[in-house]
Amino acid sequence: MGRRPHHTGLNVESAGLTLDGHALEVDENYRTANENIYAIGDVNGKYMLAHAASHQGVHVVEHILAYDHGYPAAAVNYPWTASKMDIVPSCVFISPELSMVGLTEDEAAQKEIPVKVSKFPFTANGKAMTINHTEGFVKLIALESGQLAGAQIVGAHASDLIHEITVAVANGLTVADVTTTIHAHPTLSESVAESAYGLLEGALHMAPVKKKK
Repeated sequence: MGRRPHHTGLNVESAGLTLDGHALEVDENYRTANENIYAIGDVNGKYMLAHAASHQGVHVVEHILAYDHGYPAAAVNYPWTASKMDIVPSCVFISPELSMVGLTEDEAAQKEIPVKVSKFPFTANGKAMTINHTEGFVKLIALESGQLAGAQIVGAHASDLIHEITVAVANGLTVADVTTTIHAHPTLSESVAESAYGLLEGALHMAPVKKKK
C-alpha cells in the first residue's frame, strides 16, 4: 500500500537500464537490460515484500554461480501464475492477523479456472479455544485435480500458519498430501488439515451441513 520503486540518483539510463513504469525492468532471473546488473527487491516492483527480496537475492546468486541443487524441478501445473517464483505469501500484521498465498476465488473466477473451496473456522479448533482466540478461519483453494492452489487465513498466528500451505502450493502438493500428514493436537495448524478434509468428505471436527430435501 502506497509503495513504489525508488531509484532516484542511480542514473539508470546511463547504466543502460530500462523501466517498466516506475520499476526497473528485469527478466525471470532479475537481470536488467544491462547483463552485468541485476535488480532485486522493491526496485523491480514485482513483490514489495522483504521476504520476496531475500528470496530473489538467493536466486540471483545461484543463477550467477550456475548453482545446481542436484534435484529435478517438480513438473507442477500453475494455470493461475507464470512460475513457482510467483508464489509469495503475504501477511498483514493486525489483530487478528491476515495471510494469503496463491490463487483466490475471485482470481479463479476471472481466469475461468474451476476450483473447490473449503473453509474451517477457528471456533472449532481446540487450541484456538484454549488461547481464547477463536475469531477467524483457514480457507483453502484447490484445482479440480486436487492440487492445492491457494489459501487465505484470518486469525491468531495466520502469518505462521500460511507457510505449510505455501510449501504445498509451490510444490504442487494435493489435498490428500495434507490430510495424510499427521498434525499435532492441540495446535492451530490442525485447522489447515481440517480445511483440507473439507475439500474431501468433510472436516472431522465440525458438524456437516445438512442437505436440503
